[in-house]
Amino acid sequence: MSESPERRQAIWARLRPRLATFGYLGFIVLCWAFNWLVMKLVVPDIGPISFAALRLVGAAATIGLVLALKGERLLPATGEVWPLAWTGFLQIGCLFSLNMLGLQFVPPGRASVLVYTMPIWAIVFGVWLARERPGRRKLWGGLVGLLGLVIFFDPRLVDWHDARVLFGNAMLLLSALLWALGAVLYRRRRWQSQFWPQVFWQLSGAAVPVSIIAFVLESGRPIRWTAVLIAALVYNWLIGTGFAYWCWAKVLTEVSAATAGQIVMLVPVIAFLLSAVFFGEALTLQVLVSVGLILLGVLLTLRASVRGRD
Repeated sequence: MSESPERRQAIWARLRPRLATFGYLGFIVLCWAFNWLVMKLVVPDIGPISFAALRLVGAAATIGLVLALKGERLLPATGEVWPLAWTGFLQIGCLFSLNMLGLQFVPPGRASVLVYTMPIWAIVFGVWLARERPGRRKLWGGLVGLLGLVIFFDPRLVDWHDARVLFGNAMLLLSALLWALGAVLYRRRRWQSQFWPQVFWQLSGAAVPVSIIAFVLESGRPIRWTAVLIAALVYNWLIGTGFAYWCWAKVLTEVSAATAGQIVMLVPVIAFLLSAVFFGEALTLQVLVSVGLILLGVLLTLRASVRGRD
């Protein structure tokens, strides 16, 4: 017996938000994975911190303009201006800047995997700063991820005699550490501000110090305004930051941040595969095992958060 039109409409009404949510998540994953390749392409054209500064300023201006046109407030709640600026500098400013520093010497696939070890380091900062007591699943996740990281730094995969390569890897790991620190500090507070003013103010708060650092350290380095650089900036302003964060806000209305975070862990996987195709990054068995262990550790950590085993 065929279903009535009313029942089909009711089923579709329930499914449509979920399908849209996974569509948004799919877009975010592809957008952020592809951006690792985009950032690598502009390394010859601009100083790394200068690119991060332009990315932050443009993204903040884009989101601020949209909020202003919609008549929404730009400032966060009273007392949250400086805390948001500080966590924004750690989570976004340091992340963007150190990523670009690392990408000068490290291929984008490897870079993305190192940066996405963030949830593993968040365990350490959570214990230290928030007095969290991680459950068994989180601890196992951290240990598995660290084992993968040790393999990832095997001398057969990393040239320990090349100071530039070591510097690049160190900057990417530092990026993950500061991202984790910023995330733990952010999570410790109950925020009164709405999502978009928070995003705008974190971007703005990060843009100021990063721009100052770029001016001090890279003012003597010329910027080559190539088509690739301009396209990369526009991509980051409108798609990689603006539209991607809009999609993220839509996702969080349907699923928890921890659940969405597990799916976003596909970013380094896809970035690594894209890097292998376009940059010839090696896909040896040892590389695949180490990447697999790192991602498994991160997923175990995130799954523990989803199940409330903190």
